[in-house]
Amino acid sequence: MPAIPRPLKGETSLVVDWRSWAATLILLAAALLLAAPDAAHGFVVLEEGFECNVIDADTGNALPGVTVRVIRQAVGPVASTTTNSSGWCSFTGDFADATYYIEFDKTDYMFSISPFIPHSGSQHHVVNHDQWPMAHRIWGQNRFSTATEIAKARNHNYPINSWFATDHVIIASGDDRAAADPLAAAGLSWAWNRAPIFLVSAKYTPSEVLTTIADVADKNGGVELEVVGGPVSVPDARLNEIVDYVETKTGQSVKVHRLLSTGSRYDMAAKITQEMKARADSEPGLIWKNRFLVANGTDPDKFFDALALSPVAASAGYPIVLVSENSVPPATENVIKQFTPEHIYVGGGPNTVSESVLTKLGGWDADVLPPDRWWGQNRYATAKDIAMNAPAHGLDWDEMGVAAKLPDALSGGTFLGLYDAPLLLVKKDSVPAETSSFIQALDSQEPCYIFGGPNSVEESVRLEIYDQLKHQ
Repeated sequence: MPAIPRPLKGETSLVVDWRSWAATLILLAAALLLAAPDAAHGFVVLEEGFECNVIDADTGNALPGVTVRVIRQAVGPVASTTTNSSGWCSFTGDFADATYYIEFDKTDYMFSISPFIPHSGSQHHVVNHDQWPMAHRIWGQNRFSTATEIAKARNHNYPINSWFATDHVIIASGDDRAAADPLAAAGLSWAWNRAPIFLVSAKYTPSEVLTTIADVADKNGGVELEVVGGPVSVPDARLNEIVDYVETKTGQSVKVHRLLSTGSRYDMAAKITQEMKARADSEPGLIWKNRFLVANGTDPDKFFDALALSPVAASAGYPIVLVSENSVPPATENVIKQFTPEHIYVGGGPNTVSESVLTKLGGWDADVLPPDRWWGQNRYATAKDIAMNAPAHGLDWDEMGVAAKLPDALSGGTFLGLYDAPLLLVKKDSVPAETSSFIQALDSQEPCYIFGGPNSVEESVRLEIYDQLKHQ
């Protein structure tokens, strides 16, 4: 199976990637019915429609004859036209409030713009093109659709809806009562070619999950579900719904692999570790580094530490195993003894993982280095410290992501592994000082993904992050 190529930096901007077409495209937009002074900066969209101008980024010359399509996420193409001799094209009609994509026929790349219609109370809405790559929100109407949109965003540097080399997806519970089950799931993304994660409820399978997995199966000749959680968290009925829908819709086969049917969250994390090692043994492209990440899997208030570690797990292939504040569960002890990791990195301070646990983790093999602790005085400082240490393990600061809620951090952290990027934490209505200091210490303007809608991370927070990035 071909490996997913890591995107080149900067390809998420409004400049479409030049590797597949020498004439790089820039999309500039203006209102059909109202000429706004800020139009040159990006999209000025009225309910009645919009115009766009396609030009060559190197020469500035207009590009006629380019087919431009507007695609509404979860729906498909809603409009298509061709640029005229001056490189202009027009779209008219009432665009519903949703996320859309723009696709060109001369390149396989796309980018997302949301929302398309004006904000309430204003005649038009401007989305500056230099804001998009620096503070881009990925979200849906709830945690399930947000996770699905994050999974789709994984493809934004690849042919639209291609799901390149994705024949495995991770299925986990999005219910609060089962929040501990997928804490270590990011390691499976590393094992299965950057597999995306989808969330289901014990009571129902969201429609967007069904349609998106069907698309994955259709593009890859089938799909296998890596199920993280037992039948209480992810009932067989939910899996059967996915299998029946996908196979009926696409004619492709769906395999189901439930990692564990019984056991605890600690057993699940240990099982994921074993799956990662087995996968590395059978796949020449995967390198098992035998380094472990440790986080508190007992206290829900401390789950964010595990999720801040998840980009490292998804990128570098370090498994996450779980402990409680003052003890090492048997499953965790056994898997550590099984693999005798060369190094252990603990996410969280002494009030999250005690010094006695730290000592025990490093005491089973005299040749193992003492564990390192990545931590701060709170979850925001701990996430920052993890991000500060991440470059030594193959990650970088060319991109980053932020989240405020657990389900969004779960999906977002796994997504960031594809980009070797860290996950920082914010509050719903503010950017903590620890996160701000990380952003302000960057040497240059770097793009940031905001995981979750305005009810999870308010728009004022996104704009504050944008302002901090812009002034680097």
